[in-house]
Amino acid sequence: MVLWYDLRHLLGMTAMKAATSIAFAALLASICAGCTAKMNARDSVEQSLAIYRYCISQHVQDPSSCEGARRIYEDDLRAYDAESQGEQ
Repeated sequence: MVLWYDLRHLLGMTAMKAATSIAFAALLASICAGCTAKMNARDSVEQSLAIYRYCISQHVQDPSSCEGARRIYEDDLRAYDAESQGEQ
């Protein structure tokens, strides 16, 4: 009888540890996913800004020809700001 109680108690503790580990892993995964999305948004802003600056440097006489690159940069910047504030 004592052995059965000990086994049941041990299994209960094991299940509790497993559930705690799973909950911790899920929390960690959600935090990492948020960080990854934010890093990707930041990388997009940096890349689109570099493209826009390059376009301006190549079209000094006619910067309006870089309007598309400017719009992409501004869209990326808005997306990054929204991601940084936790919106989507």
